Amino acid sequence: MFKLAKVETVRGQVGDARGLDELLVFDARMLDVTTRQKLLLLMPQLVHVRRAWKVIFLRRGCIACHRKKVQYGAGGFCNRCQCRILLEVKSALRRMDEGRDSAEETAALTRRLDVAQFLLGERTFGE
Repeated sequence: MFKLAKVETVRGQVGDARGLDELLVFDARMLDVTTRQKLLLLMPQLVHVRRAWKVIFLRRGCIACHRKKVQYGAGGFCNRCQCRILLEVKSALRRMDEGRDSAEETAALTRRLDVAQFLLGERTFGE
């Protein structure tokens, strides 16, 4: 199975027309702390995205409830709205996973990866 530790980081060239900074639209506000920290190590540009959300919050207030004199949570949300939205996202993900056999889906993906690597000659089948 593919591990996050095996991911290689790529730094864009200074002259790139479309650098990683321009392509990066993902922010890690709805991930658990451990995963978020690992992603920050792999993609330091996420720090800039996080800072941008905080600047927006400081200028305009919470992007959900528009209150300004509240404690900052994450991703442009106050602490209260961030917790509320995080619970909604977790609930939605649980509903999406109902009735799915994740072990079988993982096994199917692993089989496809094995076949692809075999066809590309990167390894022998059944390793």
